[in-house]
Amino acid sequence: RRQRQMCIRDRTVQGALFECLDLAACYDLETSGTGELDFQFELEPNGQVSGVSVSPSVEIDQPIVRACARRSVYESQFPSWDGSRMVVSYSVELSEGSI
Repeated sequence: RRQRQMCIRDRTVQGALFECLDLAACYDLETSGTGELDFQFELEPNGQVSGVSVSPSVEIDQPIVRACARRSVYESQFPSWDGSRMVVSYSVELSEGSI
């Protein structure tokens, strides 16, 4: 069941990431709508994200995309577990028509 919850939450995070690209388009920032976001984040045992770094590929590397993507992951809630804090590496490839 835990894997299923992560999958559902993953789709929610990816939807928020596409909204970041839409936000950049609203400001007429040059993004191709296709690119990759590489994240590294700290995840607490209660499922809260405590720190996030994001590295967008050059096609979508705009400050507004970077900040929005970082916030999208930071505000996400993941399932809790018994154990200590963990560092998660996560990559998302965004392309038009992916959702």
